[in-house]
Amino acid sequence: MSVTDSTMFAIKTFNLVHTCGGDMGIDAHRRASRKFVASVMQNILKHRPTYRVCDARKDFNAQFGVSFEYHKV
Repeated sequence: MSVTDSTMFAIKTFNLVHTCGGDMGIDAHRRASRKFVASVMQNILKHRPTYRVCDARKDFNAQFGVSFEYHKV
């Protein structure tokens, strides 16, 4: 029986070093933590209390290359 025929599998080795490149922050998959977004938004809202979500989305994309869904900003 081959691995593809089975519904079970076993991990033979485990590497503690992350090697897939997912942490590299390539342009299409940039990540921003909630803490980072909150700190940037706090600074902006102190000076511009009428700052809108659509403006935040555009600005984050332009400045940091990070895009968000509307409800996440």
